[in-house]
Amino acid sequence: MRLCTSISSLQRQAFKINSPLLNCIIEHIALFEDGGFLMPEFLSKVILPHASGILRTQYDKNKDIKTIFKFSELYAILMKNMQQARYEYTIMDLAKAYNGYSIYFSAFLDFRGRIYCSGIFHFHERDLARSLLLLDCKDSKSYDDEAEFLK
Repeated sequence: MRLCTSISSLQRQAFKINSPLLNCIIEHIALFEDGGFLMPEFLSKVILPHASGILRTQYDKNKDIKTIFKFSELYAILMKNMQQARYEYTIMDLAKAYNGYSIYFSAFLDFRGRIYCSGIFHFHERDLARSLLLLDCKDSKSYDDEAEFLK
């Protein structure tokens, strides 16, 4: 019973977007990218076959880099960076869309009793998503008594 109450309370808790942080990131996006806190936005829009073709051409032209890296290693770095950029800018787009609204997350338990949420934008996610979420306490209702909660 206590576990159900906890999950229900968690799902009943509203969240909101951290608007000052979101606005700061949007306003100073170049600083965040230059400082390495966000991947460059263009990487989220690059088409992999085109980028890998350019990478292959430049790799074949540069003899020095061939002694340091294999093409497959550079290709893996490119794919990883593109995936990270797409993730980050998807989170930013979701935060812009949800800005000003109360957000509720569905939570569920696995057989071990661990709490999970679905999707990429919730309080268990990576630092960027977590930093853009705040508790929205304007409408939260406190239930001190289980009987009052179950009414």
